[in-house]
Amino acid sequence: MNKKENKSRTIVKGVGKSSEEARKYESNSEDERKQQPKKLKILSLFRNSQESSEDDKRMKKLNIRTVKELDKETKKKTVRKTAAAKRPNAKEEKTKGASTYTVLSTYTQMQPPTENDFEDENMNVSPCPTNINVVPAVAAININPTHAPILNLLYKLGLEHSEVMKEQWKRIDTKIEIKASDCQAYNENKNWNQEKDKECLDINRVKINDGYVHASYFETKEIPRKFILSQIPIEESKKIAAFWSMIYQENLKTVYVLCSADEKISGIFPISNSGADSVKFGNLQVRKIEDFSEDLHCFDIYKSDSPFRTKIQFLNDWPENGVAKNTKKLVTVLTNVVDDLQQNNIAIVSRRGTGRAATFLAISYGCYLTKNGTNFNLKKICRAIRKQRPGAISNYLQFVFIYSMIFQFSLQNMTDLELKTRTQKTIQDIDLILKNE
Repeated sequence: MNKKENKSRTIVKGVGKSSEEARKYESNSEDERKQQPKKLKILSLFRNSQESSEDDKRMKKLNIRTVKELDKETKKKTVRKTAAAKRPNAKEEKTKGASTYTVLSTYTQMQPPTENDFEDENMNVSPCPTNINVVPAVAAININPTHAPILNLLYKLGLEHSEVMKEQWKRIDTKIEIKASDCQAYNENKNWNQEKDKECLDINRVKINDGYVHASYFETKEIPRKFILSQIPIEESKKIAAFWSMIYQENLKTVYVLCSADEKISGIFPISNSGADSVKFGNLQVRKIEDFSEDLHCFDIYKSDSPFRTKIQFLNDWPENGVAKNTKKLVTVLTNVVDDLQQNNIAIVSRRGTGRAATFLAISYGCYLTKNGTNFNLKKICRAIRKQRPGAISNYLQFVFIYSMIFQFSLQNMTDLELKTRTQKTIQDIDLILKNE
């Protein structure tokens, strides 16, 4: 067997049963193929893309590195790993029920796609560009189950991050038809809304006893608690009172406010008041109790004798239609969000309650599933948010930022060094895209 054949076998190794099914599919006649499930056709396309020598030529034209080229680049690293493995202290680790081992080849082939990767019934190929066949994976195969969502995201992004994300955004950024009958309360309270073109659907609108708020519930099976996406109220007493009434009525123990430094919100959130003073909004009184930090404050809301206590977390470096500047701080906040969602509903607030608020929601959703080791489709998440909150996630920049923050959040508990290196490299690539947008 020559080297070229050996390399081809190395690439296909690990595909297993799926590869056998694909070979059977290829041996069938054309009529028999039509009767076979779409999954086998997809697996056949995947296997052929792995084994075809023509594919290497096509990849070179597209400036995508082949496995052979990647192996050359990492030859020194492989030698060091081999030397380390031969040391007297080096031994195979074993865990209960499974063995943990290291693959000396720095790049391994990811698993073939499944039916879940191909959502649209009228499509015979991946929704993502099909020129991404070789994805750098990890050297250590002792993958923690919680790393599975990140491996899944890395696989779907491939090597051409920008092209994949643009293709996904095209599918998200489609106009959803909204009838006047779908948002009657929004139309009846136009002077309460920050924008004329950001509807609030009646079906999931937050209804309060005292007035109207431009706020929507967002619920999902994977997360036990509810999100509320809300606009910052217009600075009028009765409108501010309705906003605080929503916090009181919905028992929102934490509210996340996304704003920029130049947005005027001091009339809505009495941060500068001393603990002895309270501010009256309608039939409510709001009193600041404690400053945990310069951007995290505790308030008591009085409607009857017993107060309701809530925390307001400000992220005040997030410009409208843009992304947050302090990502390290945001990662810390996201950790708190994920913990909060185990027990409490949370509210996310921005001026329009759609761009920044929905972006923060998508990031929180992805981080929650990542921490719990649940695979997810980010495109589906964003589309679901848009269906429940029209205008959610304003632009491509914010969509790319969602990817970046989920990857950055995942680094906190990532133990596999090769996966960590690959994730950090992906973050750097995405940051370049963010700078150029």
